[in-house]
Amino acid sequence: VTDKGVGRAVFSGGHQHLVAREKDHVPLTPEQLSTCQDPAGPNRTDQIDTLVSLRKMSFADIIALTKDLTDADREHIRRGWACNRAIVHEGLRMLSEQQTRPDWGLSESLQTTITRHVTAGVYARMSGCNSAVYALCGSGNKGICTSVPVAMQAHHMHLPQSEVEESLALAFLVAGKMTSYLGEVSSACGLPQASSPAITAAYVHMRGGTPKEIEDCVKYVLASTIGTVCE
Repeated sequence: VTDKGVGRAVFSGGHQHLVAREKDHVPLTPEQLSTCQDPAGPNRTDQIDTLVSLRKMSFADIIALTKDLTDADREHIRRGWACNRAIVHEGLRMLSEQQTRPDWGLSESLQTTITRHVTAGVYARMSGCNSAVYALCGSGNKGICTSVPVAMQAHHMHLPQSEVEESLALAFLVAGKMTSYLGEVSSACGLPQASSPAITAAYVHMRGGTPKEIEDCVKYVLASTIGTVCE
């Protein structure tokens, strides 16, 4: 609602499936509606097929996919990480302006640094920061919370760029696999039940874990997070 009128958008079955749009309570024509869709955007049928395929895959199968990334895949992953890294930096700037506690110059652990960066990225996004975000399965926060820990851990380990990209790809694919069980619109929170297992899978893989060890660790994480509901 603005001083220029009232707008209404209706989505059905998914975050990106726009089925109706109104201006001042008058439905837009099909021609007008078509201009609201991104012709280069993802095809919904392809998205559903991908999630169904991931659900059926073993962790060994998913790892094999990450070893077969094309140059276009790798560029897409790099661009996505650049988007999320940029909004993290914006969030850090926003939070520093509101900082009230004294800076005692104490060092912090890697995990504390990662937590601070994830928090900053989500804070910036939820505060309306005008920056693009690389989303996962329709969720910007899921994209931030999955990519930031994995990329920062990989860089901390001084992994080659190719392995950083493969670790991110593994995390994204595992997040998709977990999301396929939750559904696109669900009361279950995707961060502890999709992002957390995805980060775990990538961490174990980066440290040389086997597919069986990855699966066991993912199950262990889910045992602690399953059933968490979204706010």
